Amino acid sequence: MRLVVTDASSLIDLRKGDPLKVLFCLPFSWIVPLPVREFEILDFSEHDWHQLIGDKLLRRVARCRGLEVHGVLWLIDQLVDTRRCPKQLVVSALETWQKDKSVFLPPDTIERRLNRMK
Repeated sequence: MRLVVTDASSLIDLRKGDPLKVLFCLPFSWIVPLPVREFEILDFSEHDWHQLIGDKLLRRVARCRGLEVHGVLWLIDQLVDTRRCPKQLVVSALETWQKDKSVFLPPDTIERRLNRMK
């Protein structure tokens, strides 16, 4: 079983797109670091979150330690590939992320996935 460590930016995007509720159907063990859990329950403004949620350092540290590094779109791919998520939920999540300026996912990558799903 794979172990998935999430960061705040992934959790925020997944909550916005709504696939968070079906993510636990995937055959992974999930870890949410305590500082992320504590920050998640705080009432930060969008500006505050924008200042905090970058994942570049986390990705760099993980790669330096020889760990696999994937993002939110990889999780969406896993849901689609394993057919553990209704197609419309994936389309809705991608469309939500596409319109949200505080979601920092590559627009062309989202568009390609949307085209595949439709």
